Amino acid sequence: MKGIEEIFEYIGLYDIYGSLLTDKQRENFELYYLKNLSVVEIANEKAVSRQGVFDALEKAKKQLLFYEDKLHIIKHQRGRIDDLKRILDRYADKFDDEEYEKMKKKILELMADNV
Repeated sequence: MKGIEEIFEYIGLYDIYGSLLTDKQRENFELYYLKNLSVVEIANEKAVSRQGVFDALEKAKKQLLFYEDKLHIIKHQRGRIDDLKRILDRYADKFDDEEYEKMKKKILELMADNV
């Protein structure tokens, strides 16, 4: 069973690096993570073995992690967002509570969109 953290991690990686995967890896990834089909359902739909689907998914995940390990795009995005939060917190006393909360909410929205 897929944990929610795993799902979000791999979908985020796929969003950035998915185009670097093979067609087969992309198709299996999308069916499994985006359409929430099981390995068995994908195997039946594509008329391939469950092991073949499982192996393709594992290779795709390994490749996504490899690309992030080498390129650090998500790591850098998170760092920039953390920097924005620190800056906002540093100047919190310059804003009234409502204005501060609006800016904080916007930063959290940017985090959700970009991580």
